[in-house]
Order: sequence, then C-alpha cells, then structure tokens
Amino acid sequence: MKMLKTNWVCALAMLAAACGDGKSHEPQSTPSAAVEEKAPEVPAQPSNSRLELRLTGTNAGTTSTVLLGVRDIRVAYAGRELRVDMAKEPMDLSDGQRTWLAGTFDVPAEADTIQVALYLDDYGGFVDAAGSGEIDARGLPIRFEAPVKRLRASGRAVVSLDLGRSLMDAGEERKVLLPQYGVSY
Repeated sequence: MKMLKTNWVCALAMLAAACGDGKSHEPQSTPSAAVEEKAPEVPAQPSNSRLELRLTGTNAGTTSTVLLGVRDIRVAYAGRELRVDMAKEPMDLSDGQRTWLAGTFDVPAEADTIQVALYLDDYGGFVDAAGSGEIDARGLPIRFEAPVKRLRASGRAVVSLDLGRSLMDAGEERKVLLPQYGVSY
C-alpha cells in the first residue's frame, strides 16, 4: 500500500510538471486581492460580465507541493443554482503567488448576495520536508456568501486556503484537509 501511495503522488507530481511551466498564460498585473503576507497575482481584467472564483494557498510552511483539484462548484441565488464553467487546470496551492482559476459564472442583475460551495477532489498529494503522500480532502466543502456588489467591483472572489492550519497529519504519508480559509474580493 505504501508503494501504491508513493507511486500515486509521483504520478501527480509528473502530471503537474507536464501541464506547463506553472505560469498562467493570461495577462498578469499587480496584485489586487490582499491575503496574509503577500497578495497573489491575478489577471488585470476579468472577462466581460463573467465573474471568477479563484483559489490560492497561503502559509505553506515546509510544504513544497500541495496538489489539489476542484470536483464541483455550486453557485446559487434565491434558491436556484447558476451555471458554472469550471477550469480543468491542476493546481499546486503551495505557490502562494498564484491564484488558480476554479471557475466562472454569471449572476442575475437583481442579485445582491449569492451562495458559493467549492468541492475539492477527494484526494490530492503533497511533498514536504519529511517526504510525500496523499491528502484526503473528502471533508466539508468551502462555503461562503458573497456580496454581488463587491464581486462585480473586483470581478472575482479569491478563496485563500491556509495550508498550515488546514493540512492535518493523519499517519505516515497521509494528511487530512480541514479547510481553514478566508475570502477576498
């Protein structure tokens, strides 16, 4: 089982490396969302009227890689779900200078508040000073209510996942994700 986990984490690391240079191919500007010590870079202009949901990691500590994916995003207004276009790019949340696009969506003109639920893939992988292993991310989703006026002003909501507080040791080569996060607009 230990060999299977190691192979799985290695495969995730190779997949992330094969997906490109780790840099967004979107235009970059100075940071606009404040998160703890350093603000991550985000594109200067979100696309037209579409609003973005982005994810970044903070407080990585000795963790050099945190690979997680997004399984589902649900955005609702007045009890009805809105259509969300999810990004398919794998995410290394240990790079606190980057905000990863999780998805985009439109909000009705009359909306004042929306409910957002971000569901991560069941499993991910990590590399830290002690070795590597799997992340069990089957816990609760990341949920918040977003004021639409603030969302429209910035064009995005950025979820900052505090990796140092969220990743709990759960045995040899295993961590459990219990999301501790903040949201900025």
